[in-house]
Amino acid sequence: MRGMFRRAVVGAATLALALGTVATTQPSTELVPRTETLYIAAGCPQDTPGTCQSIRWLGRTPGDATSNFLTSTLPVDEVLYHVEGEPNWRDYVGDDSLRDSYALDHTRAGKGVVELQSTGPGIQSTLHFRVTATTDDLRFLTLTEQSQTVTLMTGTTVFEFPFELDDFAGQEINGLTVEVALHGVNVSAGRINQQGGSWLELPWLEEVAVS
Repeated sequence: MRGMFRRAVVGAATLALALGTVATTQPSTELVPRTETLYIAAGCPQDTPGTCQSIRWLGRTPGDATSNFLTSTLPVDEVLYHVEGEPNWRDYVGDDSLRDSYALDHTRAGKGVVELQSTGPGIQSTLHFRVTATTDDLRFLTLTEQSQTVTLMTGTTVFEFPFELDDFAGQEINGLTVEVALHGVNVSAGRINQQGGSWLELPWLEEVAVS
């Protein structure tokens, strides 16, 4: 009887040791800071020879548009803006190059960059910039909404819109849209660089296995 008890104790200890060994060899995970750069893009992809449908997107591939002007660049649009109080937004919706989801890194700031190319002056031109996101449970988040007012001159003007993510700690998103709008008293100002000169930097956290 004593021998059976001893064997049972040894067997249990061996099993516990084996389970402990398996547990210690199981890989764990850690969160690694990443930054996704997504282009505010537009272009005219040739689906079939001789046809073209101009589209806009937010994704990893720059566009090839050279003449797409922002909306609301005429004096009458400036009057309507002051009457209605809402700019005429142009949206860039995330395409299928985006990841299935992003765990936002609230410890770092995001940034939007918009480059405008002007062939004439734009007096008191206001550029609006907004980033919105969706979640798995179908909630709608506004990550940032900002504006800057400048006088555009002939040439290139670069706008930077940094934004904090403190309010979105622990938040995971699965969809992104960038919107821009321009209004003011303009002559030929306001063409947006949609060929790689405008983009969104999004800080996020990737869960990776570590041994």
